Amino acid sequence: MKTLCDECRKEAEYNGWTNFATWGAKLIMDNDSGLWDLVRDLAREHRDNSADLQDALRSLTEELCGLEDGLGVPRPSLMAAQLLGAALCEVNWREIAESLLQDLADEEPEEDNGEGATS
Repeated sequence: MKTLCDECRKEAEYNGWTNFATWGAKLIMDNDSGLWDLVRDLAREHRDNSADLQDALRSLTEELCGLEDGLGVPRPSLMAAQLLGAALCEVNWREIAESLLQDLADEEPEEDNGEGATS
């Protein structure tokens, strides 16, 4: 029987992402509407600096997990904090940031360069 730990131990890509941790973090960001709004706002705020967006995404995730203060989430036990911290180290924040920034770029209407259709 395949377990979650078997998936976590894979060093290869997972569903097109660097690894299981990266895929899982992005999956939750994409599927929780309140979190999605926060993440999109961060992407817009840091659209010109991928490194800052990466840091902001990691900080937000640490707050949501109770590892950092800010959102009023209860602190996990020492054991849970250690394991959460280790899992978060596996997330490829750069890959997630670049994906979000690409999504923003894809949504922006192309600027009219004065060529094309005339009225």
